Amino acid sequence: MKMHYAPSTTTTLNNSEYLYFSGTSYYSLHSNKQVINSSIKALEEYGIGSAVSRLTYGCTPLLSELENKISNFFNTDDSVFLPSGYMTSLASFKALIILKNIEVIYIDEGAHYSVYDGARATGLPMIKFKHQDADDLESKLKTTVLKSVIATDGVFPLFGDIAPLNKYEELLDKYNALLWVDDAHGVGVLGKNGRGAIEHHNINNERVFFGATLSKAFGSYGGFIAGTEEFIAEIKNGEVVKGANSMPTAVMGASIKGLDILKENPEMRNNLWDNAQYLKQKLSEIGILTNNTVFPIVAWQMEQEDAMIHVKDALMKRGIAIQQLKYSGSKGGALRIVTFSNHTKEQIDTLAKELKEALAGV
Repeated sequence: MKMHYAPSTTTTLNNSEYLYFSGTSYYSLHSNKQVINSSIKALEEYGIGSAVSRLTYGCTPLLSELENKISNFFNTDDSVFLPSGYMTSLASFKALIILKNIEVIYIDEGAHYSVYDGARATGLPMIKFKHQDADDLESKLKTTVLKSVIATDGVFPLFGDIAPLNKYEELLDKYNALLWVDDAHGVGVLGKNGRGAIEHHNINNERVFFGATLSKAFGSYGGFIAGTEEFIAEIKNGEVVKGANSMPTAVMGASIKGLDILKENPEMRNNLWDNAQYLKQKLSEIGILTNNTVFPIVAWQMEQEDAMIHVKDALMKRGIAIQQLKYSGSKGGALRIVTFSNHTKEQIDTLAKELKEALAGV
């Protein structure tokens, strides 16, 4: 289906309006007027883009401002902005090979495609461990003396499960390992300051590294990595950054405003957490099993894919859009519902009521 307007609690698909419980614009910042105006201002001042890499003339004041905002938001020495969140694992693995001499990558079997692609591109041995299973991970760490990095999502996007990073952290000193977290979904949503899954677990460890994207909670686009001065300097001097053209100015302008909005309005995060808990309560009342975290995704599977398609289509006929999708970490696909910070309780009630009727028709 074609989306005719930016996503919010309602949107227009194929020229019809729907209650929208899909995608990952967790604060509806992709349709926020301040974000849009900041994007337009950047476009007017700097043009479409510099058309060169940052290593020549592409390091504009706009890019420097954005990276300063990222570093400030995540309380790190420095940060680097990349053309896509998909590139963060690759760029970081390359830097860790040089700085930390990593020789093997242990990877959650349900990790995002980008984590796998980044690992494969290094040419290092890649060993899978069972999904979110620290015991299985440890059993594999015991089998080698090679310097290793453990790679995982911070939040797994299909079911919204938060990785047990605290359990992985306990293994780092014991096995001389590092931890890499692709926190595309966690940043902006989890943690007291919105710094993601690492903050959610109260982790402060020099062996832990992370990257993410601005394309979800922050209402914009592009990837970033935040960390120590040494780590970020190595990434900025690496092939991934050297070979990438400068990002569009409109994207950078939007990103700056999105970061500002979430930093200055923590109540938005509280609203999102409250809606997540309310959604899970309402769906549990109609028999859908959920976790009890504040992450705003509920997903579940049915025995037959045709049944899931029927439920999604039945809701579409009732003016409600959810997702039925196959994704990293799923077998046979799942139905997924996402609530935003600005959904009303009445909208969530409507969803639960109509979903209950749609399920009864399967």
